[in-house]
Amino acid sequence: MSDERLGDGKTILLLGGYGRAGQPLAELLLEHTDARLIVAGRNAESAEAEASRLNAAGHGDRVEGMKLDAADGPGLVSGFRRCDLVTVCAPLTGIEAQAMEAALEARIDFVSLNLEVSDPADAKALSSPVEQAGARFVTHAGLVPGVPAALVRGAAEQLDRVRDVTVGVLFRDRDLTYGSAIDMVSATALPSILFESGSWRQAPLMATRSIDFGDPYGACACYPMNLPELTPLSDQLRFERAGAFAAGLNPRANVIAAVWFLLKLARIPSAARLGARLFMRAAQRTPPPFGVVVAVELSGERAGQEQQIRQVLRHTDGYIATAIPAVSCIFQVLDGTISTGLGMMGHVVDSERLVGDMQRLGMAVHRD
Repeated sequence: MSDERLGDGKTILLLGGYGRAGQPLAELLLEHTDARLIVAGRNAESAEAEASRLNAAGHGDRVEGMKLDAADGPGLVSGFRRCDLVTVCAPLTGIEAQAMEAALEARIDFVSLNLEVSDPADAKALSSPVEQAGARFVTHAGLVPGVPAALVRGAAEQLDRVRDVTVGVLFRDRDLTYGSAIDMVSATALPSILFESGSWRQAPLMATRSIDFGDPYGACACYPMNLPELTPLSDQLRFERAGAFAAGLNPRANVIAAVWFLLKLARIPSAARLGARLFMRAAQRTPPPFGVVVAVELSGERAGQEQQIRQVLRHTDGYIATAIPAVSCIFQVLDGTISTGLGMMGHVVDSERLVGDMQRLGMAVHRD
């Protein structure tokens, strides 16, 4: 992206914008665009306090706070009509489809940092109306989900044939927010899968993979995870083997994740909330160093020669690391690089530009 500033005359509403991911997202948008912001959420005092903090930091009166409950459909439509783009920065477990419908009714663009919390059928039903409305709806935005599929797509362009794809994710933070914890617990509701022998299959219970995350973490034992943005790539790239793997926070958190996964407790709302609270407590035992790393490795052929491509993204703050790719995606929504319609971030962004913008915003990127 050039030095030109985007968003002049636009208003972006950040739903959950006073949270740990929403705060750096707002700061980056104010620094790198000319858009006005609305920080919105259920707590009016928190929204207004965050707006005041941002304005006092030298952004004039570009930010306002708003009380907005994601469970209030009519209220969402009314609030969304005051903006050109809504970015969901907080978990909307079970009601994300309602937020998408409100954005469609308001005829605005939509970017969500949520994990797979809505029924895929709900999203699919919205696909055609979104395109007809000329809107851009981007789901699964942020670091994970979001970046892995984009990196895989970009790396695959350098190969004539892709054989193996491995995604490794490491996240270490002892001060988890409830939103992050509920995302982690929600992920245990999905079966761990690997791509082998032409199809995605449930991973063996004790399957692990050692992945090198570089200094200061080194090689870590990682467990298979379900990253929905990867599954469509098996048809697009025709690879032979693929999988996403996550390093655990710490042994206690790993046990909680295993129990919730085996007993399928994340599908019960009360149990999911309990799991999130236990995760937050367990995270406090996570030893330093803290930070987040995403490592993507591809092997295959180019011009008849074996090739390996490895790309590693890292940041010392997991929440800033989530905000950086989300803002980089928003750049592409604002200038129309992303086409109208509904899609996952990792599939609709320009991969090369995404990496360049992430570096410019402070993400460390290393390529082998």
